[in-house]
Amino acid sequence: MSKSIQTNRMIDIAVAAGAVTRRRGSQTILPLNQRRDLVGKQVLNEEKTKRNSSYVVIADAFANLTAAGRYYYDKTNQALPDASGFDRNQPLIHRGPSDYVRVASGKEQKVRTLLPDGRSVLTALGKRFFKDKFTEFVVHVPVLINGKRANSNSYSRKSTLPVDQLGIGQIMVSS
Repeated sequence: MSKSIQTNRMIDIAVAAGAVTRRRGSQTILPLNQRRDLVGKQVLNEEKTKRNSSYVVIADAFANLTAAGRYYYDKTNQALPDASGFDRNQPLIHRGPSDYVRVASGKEQKVRTLLPDGRSVLTALGKRFFKDKFTEFVVHVPVLINGKRANSNSYSRKSTLPVDQLGIGQIMVSS
């Protein structure tokens, strides 16, 4: 079996296992967590194995795709990498009313802020990050809040709560 066919099989297995691309130095890689010499074979526990191909390079620092990268993006229909220096497939880091991403240096940088009136303001980095990205909807469910004031009077009020606070997760739509 040729090396490119082996690599494509390993990419198929990694995608089926839920692996996503990430940045490693200046390159975009796909962690495979597989050994090239064992593709399609059964391995007994503690059996000696040869070379470990733990990842495949998807794109270089300038976002030029390798053959494996072209195969991966044809299979997954994800956003192509760019030379911006951050992983466009990473999850957002939510802190207060702002969202952050981790850039190549390892630091977190703000990509958007939610204003009190419900509008979102994107930073320049946010405009690049959300270009060709998904649409995120924050669904709120009605709740009834019951409490007791300091003077022992009970109260009840209606409000809404975002579903991600209930542990349900996010609702994403490809745009």
